[in-house]
Amino acid sequence: MHCCTFRFRLLVGLFCMVLLVFFEPSHARAGLGSESRFGIDYVFPLDERYQQAPIAEQLARTGAGWVNFALVGWNQVEPTSPQAGQHQYEWDELDAAVRHWQAHGFHLVFTLRMGKGWFSGPHSYAPEGLPLVARALMENADRLPKPEHLEDYASWVAAVVERYDHDGVGDMPGLVSGVHHYQIGNEAGNPAFWTGSIDDYFQLLALARNAAQEADPEVKIIPSGLRPNDFFIENPQGDDPEPFLQDYLNRLDPGYREGILRSLELDRRILAATGEYDILDAAGNGSWHQGAQGFFNWVRREMEAAGNTAVVWDLESRTEPLLTAVQTTHAYPELEIPRAADILFQMKGPRRMRHAQAVEWYRAEQARLLIKVFVARFAGGAEKVFVGMPMDWDQGLE
Repeated sequence: MHCCTFRFRLLVGLFCMVLLVFFEPSHARAGLGSESRFGIDYVFPLDERYQQAPIAEQLARTGAGWVNFALVGWNQVEPTSPQAGQHQYEWDELDAAVRHWQAHGFHLVFTLRMGKGWFSGPHSYAPEGLPLVARALMENADRLPKPEHLEDYASWVAAVVERYDHDGVGDMPGLVSGVHHYQIGNEAGNPAFWTGSIDDYFQLLALARNAAQEADPEVKIIPSGLRPNDFFIENPQGDDPEPFLQDYLNRLDPGYREGILRSLELDRRILAATGEYDILDAAGNGSWHQGAQGFFNWVRREMEAAGNTAVVWDLESRTEPLLTAVQTTHAYPELEIPRAADILFQMKGPRRMRHAQAVEWYRAEQARLLIKVFVARFAGGAEKVFVGMPMDWDQGLE
């Protein structure tokens, strides 16, 4: 009880620093550095909005010490195939983002993605019956490269790690400190982001790990994040989630049902993958704290059974009030916010009668959720927790 009270006070203090801390943006701030337990997810380094003030400046004022560069794409860094065995990497934009965020005092995690490119292999997983928007996302999803380009993938991973490891060999000019944390892919259980098989994903993970470790002995590898946190709201003991999901799964179309069960299979294999990575991303999904106890009980039980001693982080802890219902992630409709559509309508129109009131409610509710979610994740055993989305969710980023 005293531990939770201390964590609550710590969280309140750090996330209220936005009201207290002012600094010159050109100077790196003092703080906890890499020891900070707080981070920000969904920073897209190759999007010019994230290479400029005021986003980094504003987020630095929260006191968070880390950001996750959530989309470092192979197709963006190496847009053309090697010629005569020579790779042509385009570093300028990624370098600019690294300089910008390090100048504001952040330590970095890179999530290495691929996207659609000259190296892309065939889709080996594509569930039937999904809506058009899901199929469109799948077309650009990561998957295992063509066999003849597997070594090119390993070379790209090694090149990225070498450029940002701060060992004095081939480093980016102006690098302040080393980048040693790399996540391999994003939500590999979700066909919007991974259309390879589960075995394909573990082949990719091994390729990336070996290449990264050869380039940087200090590197820390993070696999694709887990996603079933929401499914433990009525299961605080952390039992196998499938029996608790039957009613929910029966409401879904076959494609979605198949996808959720496949995601659980992947999660179990990641939890049992002893020695294949350094940090587990026990990420959440929906913005609820109620499922954390059961979820972390399940995670610890699965890891202990496999002898898995990896450190546990949470790289995507969602804390925004959910005003748009998504059937496939809302297993508990009773937790949806009453009159959410009306609130969103008012928020989206600055001249609407109750706009100010809706925005005030939203900000207060998000602050309340953030504290509850973070306390629950720390209490569950996460050593670091990253806010899942620093921008608004509403049909994409706004």
